[in-house]
Amino acid sequence: MTTTLPTRRTPLVTLTTMVDLVTFGSATRSADLRAARARRLHAEASAHAAAELELMRASDAERFAVACAAPFRERLSLELTSAARDGRRAPLLQLMTVPGASGRWRSALAHDFEVSDAATTASFVRIRTTLAHSLAPRSASCATILAAQCLHVATAAAGVGHWSRSDALAAATPLMDLMVGLHGSWESYAASFLAGERTCGRPDDVRHVVFAQVVGRLLNDSRSPWLELAWPDAEAA
Repeated sequence: MTTTLPTRRTPLVTLTTMVDLVTFGSATRSADLRAARARRLHAEASAHAAAELELMRASDAERFAVACAAPFRERLSLELTSAARDGRRAPLLQLMTVPGASGRWRSALAHDFEVSDAATTASFVRIRTTLAHSLAPRSASCATILAAQCLHVATAAAGVGHWSRSDALAAATPLMDLMVGLHGSWESYAASFLAGERTCGRPDDVRHVVFAQVVGRLLNDSRSPWLELAWPDAEAA
């Protein structure tokens, strides 16, 4: 006697069911993306609001020091570009607080200036500050680019935690005094910065073109600290 096993029927997935499944998955992914974007925008808005409050409390010295370093900061962060896109101001071009993740800025300091901690920051700023003052009588442009580098390193180092703000301001003070003595306007500072960047170091045409574009934005963008902050008067300073 032969026993016949019952036929096992596999349920068929209809085309409609498959479409429903794909549609559901796509809708879920879209919802997740929208939620992630909303969280990111909320975090950015909170950070920008906090920066605006911080700017209200910042000293004139901090704002001027970071504004002098703005070509380096804007080149790295494109703060003016993103501010224009989002319809906001650009307070982080006047504050030691660094835009975005501090790890990125630590990497940039290490890569561009070989600065990785308090000791290397102090060494970099001390050596180049002395050199900037010694070169100033003979080459304002070389003194300007060295001072700008020092101001960038000092203020960014404070932003990532290598230095305290008070240490950064103490180091920045003689550099700011030097710049105010050499220049009478942001336009003069900008021209000298570009001349020094091109002639007082290893030549790099691509880098110079980028800095020229950045400096152009700083001179013309309504959100730029160079249009918001008046250049200090030498006698008052």
